[in-house]
Amino acid sequence: MKIPILKQQVIKIFQRFGLSRDHALISANALINAELVGAYGHGLSRLKMYCDRISKKVINPKPKLKVKKISQSISHIDANNSIGFVAANLGIKTAIKHAQRTGIGMVAVKGSSHYGLSGYYAEMAVKKNLITMIYTNAPPAVAPHGALKSLFGTNPICFGTPTGSKLSLIHISEPTRQAEIS
Repeated sequence: MKIPILKQQVIKIFQRFGLSRDHALISANALINAELVGAYGHGLSRLKMYCDRISKKVINPKPKLKVKKISQSISHIDANNSIGFVAANLGIKTAIKHAQRTGIGMVAVKGSSHYGLSGYYAEMAVKKNLITMIYTNAPPAVAPHGALKSLFGTNPICFGTPTGSKLSLIHISEPTRQAEIS
């Protein structure tokens, strides 16, 4: 299988920073997808940030991810400070497997980092004819009215649902409640 030049370069960069080939591919796919859908703030412009975080040991390039099955429908993932793309990819794939088997899949991930565009993961579930809700936390970025410092994170929420032949995703950024529908 021939890999496009841009993807090859992004994979090589991630591998230089210690990611395995598989983890570099997962990360490159997510970054390039953000570019392709016009979400440039979650795309290649963040590549340096991820590499800096690996260098500063904020992101573990060689994580040992652990999936703990809570029930037939619920799992918990300890991502061991992995790059967020890898943790989110494992999380959505685990949730999809649960949902296909039991009708619902719930997965919580801890010990991860920024995972890029929420809609990327929602689209994976929607393509399997599943409804999805994805939530994440975020560091303080917004100050309450009259405050001098940031207190609230943007805490993105993403919903996805199959709608026949057209994909429908809704991404809401809190607390401003701005919605993007694609």
